[in-house]
Amino acid sequence: MPSPIVAPKRRGKRAKRTPEDVAKMGEAVVAYVAKNPGQSVEQIKKALGVEKKDLQLPIVRMVAAKKLKTTGQRRGTKYFPAPAVTKAAPAKKA
Repeated sequence: MPSPIVAPKRRGKRAKRTPEDVAKMGEAVVAYVAKNPGQSVEQIKKALGVEKKDLQLPIVRMVAAKKLKTTGQRRGTKYFPAPAVTKAAPAKKA
């Protein structure tokens, strides 16, 4: 089932996506991977209905932001949601 988030239409050869578009696509990838851990880029692109080149930058940004983690290399790379970071409560003094 394709996602309603679709890559923006390109007006020319050098049309750039806005940072908001990249962030929105990144969040869509994180949401999909959270529900389907262990997916490859090929599986993610089919599920979201976008081109692979439109996923590269958002995925790199989400990995750098530690929202996704990876295993494997190159075509064998699989994506997993990063574990949620919880802040420990400060220790009480007696």
